[in-house]
Amino acid sequence: MVCDGSGPEDGWTTTKSMKLQFPRQSSFIPLLNEWVDANGAEIKSGVQVQFTMNMRTGFVRRAAAITIHDDPDGFETDWKWAASTFPSPLKSLAKVLHAKNMWGVFQVGHADGSLTLRKVESGRLD
Repeated sequence: MVCDGSGPEDGWTTTKSMKLQFPRQSSFIPLLNEWVDANGAEIKSGVQVQFTMNMRTGFVRRAAAITIHDDPDGFETDWKWAASTFPSPLKSLAKVLHAKNMWGVFQVGHADGSLTLRKVESGRLD
């Protein structure tokens, strides 16, 4: 699913997804690991949670859906730009969610050094 503004009223349409590999290492993983631990109940229940990284991340404002499942090599996303432009903090977040067996579809976003995350019902992003 991708929000391209040309679909149904909620703006989400079905498109092809791409598979991305988890990062081998990342300076974001320890911070995100602690954050997911502290917010696990909210994440699992579908509440939107925000994490302010308090560090320059270098990523642009974009949103995506990511699908985490038991594949040990990577995750799927609706990212519509080149795979090489997918933000490192979001790849790291996907790896942390996978390591914690938090399977499902998540709506993720980032802007100004902050991440947002919300687990959604499969096929329902808004």
